[in-house]
Amino acid sequence: MSFKEKGGEKAIKSAKIFCMLFISVIILFSVSCGKKEQYDPVFTLADGYTLSGETISGTVYGETAVMTYDILTSRDSVIVFSDSTREQYVENGAIPLEEGINSFILCLSNGREEREYYLEIELVLLEDFEIRVMEPERTYHIGERFDRSSVEIIARTSQGEVVIIDRYQTEYEFSSLGEHTVGIEIGGLYHSFQVKVTEEYVPVLDEAFSADGVQYLLSDGTAVLLSADAITGFFAVPASVISDGVSYSVTEIAAGAFENNTGLTGIQIPDGLRIIGDSAFSGCTSLEWVEMPDTLDTLGRFAFADCSSLFAFSVPTGPTEIPTGAFSGCTSLMRITLPDTFEAVGDFAFSGCESLLSVSMPDTLRSIGAGAFENCFSLERMVIGRLDFIGNRAFSNCQALSAFACADISEIGEDVFADSPDVVLYTGMQSGLLEFGKSYGIPTETVEDVPLFIALPETFAIGSEFPYRELCAVRIEEGRMVQIDDYTVEYDTEACGYLPVIFTAGDLSDVFTVFVSYEEPILLDTDTRGAVYAFHLEDMTATLVSLPEYVRESDVFNPKTEGVFLVPTTLLRDDGIYTVTGAFDDVLEGCQNISKLIFPKNEQD
Repeated sequence: MSFKEKGGEKAIKSAKIFCMLFISVIILFSVSCGKKEQYDPVFTLADGYTLSGETISGTVYGETAVMTYDILTSRDSVIVFSDSTREQYVENGAIPLEEGINSFILCLSNGREEREYYLEIELVLLEDFEIRVMEPERTYHIGERFDRSSVEIIARTSQGEVVIIDRYQTEYEFSSLGEHTVGIEIGGLYHSFQVKVTEEYVPVLDEAFSADGVQYLLSDGTAVLLSADAITGFFAVPASVISDGVSYSVTEIAAGAFENNTGLTGIQIPDGLRIIGDSAFSGCTSLEWVEMPDTLDTLGRFAFADCSSLFAFSVPTGPTEIPTGAFSGCTSLMRITLPDTFEAVGDFAFSGCESLLSVSMPDTLRSIGAGAFENCFSLERMVIGRLDFIGNRAFSNCQALSAFACADISEIGEDVFADSPDVVLYTGMQSGLLEFGKSYGIPTETVEDVPLFIALPETFAIGSEFPYRELCAVRIEEGRMVQIDDYTVEYDTEACGYLPVIFTAGDLSDVFTVFVSYEEPILLDTDTRGAVYAFHLEDMTATLVSLPEYVRESDVFNPKTEGVFLVPTTLLRDDGIYTVTGAFDDVLEGCQNISKLIFPKNEQD
């Protein structure tokens, strides 16, 4: 079947022109910025510091200096501090501070480009502090480490404030029996207290145990999966392991356990596992899907960061938040639904998920962190009940975002929708979001008792099924924005042109207008690699329409034959799986670095 024979030639050419213009704009933008690629540094702030848009702020208690690594850590970056007179590369060095606010320019570089942030550090001098021992009768063993949770540090500042300090230096040596001193130092101030050390410490840990190329830590009937560097392909984490005839339940995957394992393609996590540590699967670039149990209650920061092949993820009901950077850089992730247990989406949780089309948010959600969906180029719409907080640049550079619906937001950061040119805000009459839209010049519409339709289909073909996927209906109920899912539509299925469509949902009824054409429905979509496909609804097939002018070699080339583009066998959309059966004659037109296409065996024309 040729797409051109069905009268879609004009639409396809228009789509190709749009695609080329879009890519040209992106290239021009990149050149104008002096960058070859867009780069958003990912960094983690140490305790006591917060990221707010382009500003990093924190408070330091002590005297006149703070160590660089105490301020923040950066992944794959060089940390550069500069002021108006000098630029200083600091590695575990000290920066002199003065009492009050100290300002710096923080430059993050990955070797290709740099990005500047404004850094504010407030130095608060301490007059004194006291140690509250939470467990006075606590004893230690020879060789055991000091437990910081056993004490609370209360400090008094030079301004007369009382604060709790959780960043301090400890000094101790549990090398012999008897009374021992634990010293605590904060900003040049020092206090100590005594603890009792008893017999030699014998940890609960029995041993480090290995099975099938995986290392575990065994303790009190439970096992922690420590590392699995040699695992490739699909891997099912066992529910338990047996050592010396004793069964240990696997309850945790340790931080970094699978980090940068590029051979792992799928992971099944069993019931009973409760914790996935920080960066546990980060950098697993071949990982395509993850099956999670509802027993999981803790998901670590950056747990799946930079898993560029991950497209399927079952979100468990146990956790209450998506932590910082958990899915950042997952460029193939298309859709995700958060269960009703979730209350927060952390900073940069989905940043750089350039293929993400939609996220279903629960009514329980209360906050969206800074940069949470930054650079989600494909995200089309967002419907949220009501929020307490949304952070700076949460939806910045979301090029496809056309509709953001929320009844109200109590606290709104800066530049939330920066560089998202087509977004329209849908909210209530007395909403902070309404005022936000006005102040930033963002188109805003209000929703009251009648339903409001957003993201309507531009056109569909005569005689075809109504494109429900393209319709989103919302209304405000009891002060919360809700999406209407149970509805019917009526229209003249044998007519074409601009037609009225009657929308009915329970006792609600409304009319809107769509355009119905004579032609076959043409759905055009772009995959993560920049290739444009036409999707044929009647037989669930797809046709390759065009390729971008330049395609990254790592994404599409046959590793054995340079310049060869491998056409996928199938493409996944939310309405089903489409079989790729052909391509247009001029599909390679304008593409500079591809000389040959290889099609799957199911090619038809």
